[in-house]
Amino acid sequence: MLLLCSPQYIADNVEFRNALLYCHDRQVLCLIAIDEAHIYAMHGHSFRDSIRQLKRDFFYCIYGAGKSYTPLFLTMTATMLLSLLKSLANLIYVI
Repeated sequence: MLLLCSPQYIADNVEFRNALLYCHDRQVLCLIAIDEAHIYAMHGHSFRDSIRQLKRDFFYCIYGAGKSYTPLFLTMTATMLLSLLKSLANLIYVI
């Protein structure tokens, strides 16, 4: 199954986010991909409260310290500077 949604949708829809976290707990969430990752990296710290909530309530639960199972993470973008890559890593607890 392939689900396509925006980071904002995951942040704003608690039931959907909880369903994804349940899939993670069952170890059937295999891949998380973000398209246009440079936008998320550039604006993720200040863009919206929901993005900050996504970091705390989703990415930390999946990639935070001490996690024994983590799905693959794929970012896609045409313009990712090293500084943005570091910002993205900070937002999602990856790298």
